[in-house]
Amino acid sequence: MQTRTRKIILTSEEVTRYTPRGNGLDKLLEIETPRGTVYTFTNPSAIILKLYDANGDEVPYNTEILVFKRRNGEDFGTFLGKFPYQNYYGLSEGDQRNIKYIHQITQMLGASDVGAIRNPAEHTLEFWVDSPVAVDLSRAGTRFEITAIEQN
Repeated sequence: MQTRTRKIILTSEEVTRYTPRGNGLDKLLEIETPRGTVYTFTNPSAIILKLYDANGDEVPYNTEILVFKRRNGEDFGTFLGKFPYQNYYGLSEGDQRNIKYIHQITQMLGASDVGAIRNPAEHTLEFWVDSPVAVDLSRAGTRFEITAIEQN
């Protein structure tokens, strides 16, 4: 079995992006583990995140990101946890990559007593957004990045 780290971004082939409607809870994106592979996400994980609405404004400070895990064949995922967007608000992508801000971008994906989220083949890690505005993932400057440990 081969193990390596893999950065997963919005344009990665295993990422499906959604168009949130705003004014409530909407699915933002999901990461489906490919066949023959296992993804493990450390808990907590450093996540690069920058979200904008259709007007190009950064999403509000009070936006929350929720994390779910769904197994193949399930209609609905299991809630793992949530984190506030306020940690990202006003930070550029460059700031987020600066070690000085690592504590702000490191988020718990699930319960604090769980050291990692293991996602076997065809399981999905889902990220939902609870915001008063619709997030537009096609806006310039939008970012999502998380590192997975890939085994195949």
